[in-house]
Amino acid sequence: MLLMVIRFTRINKVSNNTDCPIIFILIEKFVLVSRSAMPTYQPSAAPTANWLSTTIAPSTITYSFSAMAMSNDGNYVTVGTYNNQGIFSRQSSSGSFIHHELYSNLSTNAYFSSISMSLNGQYQIALNEQNLVYVSNDYGVTWTNTSDGLPASFDSSLGWKFSAMSDNGFIIFLAQSNGQLALYRANPYVDVWQPSFVSLPQIYVFEALMGIAMDGTGQTFAYWPRYDMLYLSHNYGYSWIQKLSIPETYLNTYNVFTMSRNTKSKVVVVSVNKKNILYITYNHGVTWNRVQGPGAPTNYWVSLSCSGTGQYISGILSGSAISENGVYLSSDYGQTWTMIYSIQSEIVSINSAGNYLISVSSISNDLYYYEPSGTII
Repeated sequence: MLLMVIRFTRINKVSNNTDCPIIFILIEKFVLVSRSAMPTYQPSAAPTANWLSTTIAPSTITYSFSAMAMSNDGNYVTVGTYNNQGIFSRQSSSGSFIHHELYSNLSTNAYFSSISMSLNGQYQIALNEQNLVYVSNDYGVTWTNTSDGLPASFDSSLGWKFSAMSDNGFIIFLAQSNGQLALYRANPYVDVWQPSFVSLPQIYVFEALMGIAMDGTGQTFAYWPRYDMLYLSHNYGYSWIQKLSIPETYLNTYNVFTMSRNTKSKVVVVSVNKKNILYITYNHGVTWNRVQGPGAPTNYWVSLSCSGTGQYISGILSGSAISENGVYLSSDYGQTWTMIYSIQSEIVSINSAGNYLISVSSISNDLYYYEPSGTII
């Protein structure tokens, strides 16, 4: 079945101090709507698990958490904050969180917009929306501001919004918040930032970026403009492919985006803004499956995270149905969902192996772990 996608464009023509809006209706593209085939290998049962918690920071100070990353073994965790409150990192399974203030001289509303980490946790990057980029090569113990090494061609007023990192930590994808984007293949820990071979495809100037992702090798990159299609590169950014868009009303937009990291997996999950709807592809956007989320249709997704193969996907639902707000887990590639913890939280992350899940809550300054039975981290 073909779906016609229409884009509305408004241009204000000024004449005699009067705004005369002109509306253009453009038939932008035709979209193939069909179901994406599930992976041929069958998912195993979700592990029996326990919920544990640990305190990130004293409850005497209210922190609002904005970004998070975890190593594959679950030992190394770094959490970013809003309101100029720095980041917190843990470097061992039994260690406490260390507070790194980093940018206390900035405005009180400055925040860390993205944190990425190598598979073993040694290499980490933390982006501040006021155009600061910090890196660590010692599991988050110390941090270095590498912002000055970035090319001057970037608009310093925009700030950095998204990051993605290869499993070994040496290929890094950075993006600013609007349509002016670029890709970096870099080793900022010992060298300088190196620009990629090409810039990302130009998108509509009014479109904000919803998210970026990278597979474990760093060879496949993906990014999703808020109103547009999935863009992929399978050759380290030499060239880009525009994939079919999701067959959902254009004005709804999309707001949460995640992708599997395994080279052989091609799972991408996106949510429809303010709706309890997910779109999932198992072939990198050739075809899409529409999945109605659990509970009331007034619920909506605020965070999603995908394991390496895409078999396990975790998410946080929020909305007017308070009893249904909490952390959810799917062990069948996003087709069915189960609430695993009823708690108000902001961010969820699942490791590449799919056996550790963490979520943070600003209410208690706690980090919550969902772990295989008998394993304590």
